Amino acid sequence: MTSSSVVIASSLSIPATPPTSSIDPLIIRNIIDEAFRVKTDKQGRVTPSTKQIGYDLFVSRFEPQLLIDAFAAVIEQFPIVAAECPKYNSWWTPRFYHLIFLIAQAFMSVLASERASNKTKEKDRKQDSFSNICISVTDEQRCRILRDVVSLNFSFDSNFWSLADYVLNFNKCPKDVVTIISDAASAGKASFAAVDYCIRNKVLSRYLDDPAILYSAALLGPLRAGTVESFAAKRAEEFRQKCREVLLRVEKLVSSPNEWEHAIVDYLGSVKQNDSNGKVVAYTYVGFRDSFSTLMRDLRGLPPSDDRINIKWAHHLVKKCAAKYYCEKTWKIENLHEVIWTILAQRPSMRKFVVQTLTKDFKDPQGAEMWRVCKIPADARKHMAHKSKEEHLDPRTPNPPYLSIPESVKPIEFVRHPSHLKRVANLLEDYANDNYPPVGVDAEWSSYVSYSKATILQLAIPCHIFIIDVDEIKADILVNFFEKLFVEWKLLKIGYQFDEDLIQLRSAVQHCSALYHPKNLICIGKIVKSVSTKF
Repeated sequence: MTSSSVVIASSLSIPATPPTSSIDPLIIRNIIDEAFRVKTDKQGRVTPSTKQIGYDLFVSRFEPQLLIDAFAAVIEQFPIVAAECPKYNSWWTPRFYHLIFLIAQAFMSVLASERASNKTKEKDRKQDSFSNICISVTDEQRCRILRDVVSLNFSFDSNFWSLADYVLNFNKCPKDVVTIISDAASAGKASFAAVDYCIRNKVLSRYLDDPAILYSAALLGPLRAGTVESFAAKRAEEFRQKCREVLLRVEKLVSSPNEWEHAIVDYLGSVKQNDSNGKVVAYTYVGFRDSFSTLMRDLRGLPPSDDRINIKWAHHLVKKCAAKYYCEKTWKIENLHEVIWTILAQRPSMRKFVVQTLTKDFKDPQGAEMWRVCKIPADARKHMAHKSKEEHLDPRTPNPPYLSIPESVKPIEFVRHPSHLKRVANLLEDYANDNYPPVGVDAEWSSYVSYSKATILQLAIPCHIFIIDVDEIKADILVNFFEKLFVEWKLLKIGYQFDEDLIQLRSAVQHCSALYHPKNLICIGKIVKSVSTKF
């Protein structure tokens, strides 16, 4: 074949036992040793990409039909090889990145790149060292790999399972995938990353019919409120009640380290915090206590004691936003100033990081000096002391390449009072009909705080634009309006990444079932992505 492809067979059955490996043990040892040398090379050589590592470890050594079995053999034989050579069991800080994680991540990365390139038209494909690979994954191999990796304790924010899903195509056999992960979780042999992905994934989670999976996830890592809400959404009330009972059972462990330890020992067998082979280990008590308390607080709709932006997220945000201005040229300087000001008002200790980032990463010592000497009061999140050059544009005047509001649209209405919202509701009710006319929807909220919630909901129909001030209108009135907008009225709601907006609306308006199961809501981004992959 002259083109690369990844072929996934359809779901049949789960094999009782994995096949015996036919891969030369010496090659397996060489793969592990080379991965170790790549990770520990400190001689100034540029570390290759994860995809390149996967190519060097596997693709360059095996015929395509042997790649899956070779990977499974390496994972299965790793504990034996590492027992003879303890250096392979080293962990690297700060992410505690075990060698076996690197091997698994590299393998999935190179196969993921192959599947992506296979979707590119031949005339547009760039020929490189990753081309000309044809890989067929059978049901037996898929299940074997899942059993091999389900216990690998990847970091909580690892993308390994999304890569594995993409490569192995879990949608072909979701029931089999869920069976393997849930059985392992019941036995204390599944990592948090595996369990959490299974719960979060909209397709896989539908095959989880036992809320007890939440118990396993909560003990293993930082379960999120959005994950629980999505898992319990559109379920029978009996199922939802069982979810509540499981969470309340776990909550009792928060206030008692002894009871938590007993629960962990009963579930995992010990409270050890690391495993020499990178397998499942106990979540720390402090980590469990803090993350589960946050989970229950969020589920109950309670505000946090500290709403300042997360430091890790703030570091990422500064670099990301600076790149938009300095490198991508898609931002203006006032956009960057707004972000940095908001962050430093909450986290003054990050001033040194901001100065170093602008100086070293983006070669702007003058901008860095401005932030080094700038005085920012702790209560000044919203108002910037120094002036930025402002441009005032009329949204109705054409200003390419920016969008503008058509002349046919009536004045934009800012809805701040219940009486005004009622008039909007009457207009939308008259607008709705059996043809499901479209309504554009969008919510505004801040990503610069730890506890964000929607403050504005924007609605657009032909000739009308409404900006609803969520903060100014009582929750019970909004609940009634949202029930009609998202469920009762025959309207086609169109948004972009509106799933995230729904989460923010739930934070702003508690106990509104319509925000958990809206009807006739589509995401334009998903449609574009779906169409583009077909061409």
